[in-house]
Amino acid sequence: ATQRRQRAAVLLKQLLTEKFDDNDDGGISAEELRVAFRDFDQDGDGWVSPSELEKGLVNLGIKDEKNAHLVCELLTSHDDNDDGMINYKEFL
Repeated sequence: ATQRRQRAAVLLKQLLTEKFDDNDDGGISAEELRVAFRDFDQDGDGWVSPSELEKGLVNLGIKDEKNAHLVCELLTSHDDNDDGMINYKEFL
């Protein structure tokens, strides 16, 4: 499970960098992470629901079911309070 999470983390970082690295420094700044979170949080309520997560992954270009599963596993593992949603603090 740890290897899968590590692969998911690498994949997610690559995808977030490709889409949200506005200053082209090869990394994700705190502001770029906020933009990424807002992109996932489509209704603006401060939480990423499972359906928003799915839509956000599609927007990032993750259409392959295997890769989507890995990233979903990574993000949902950050759901510290087990409410089935991810807030900004958990997203970081």
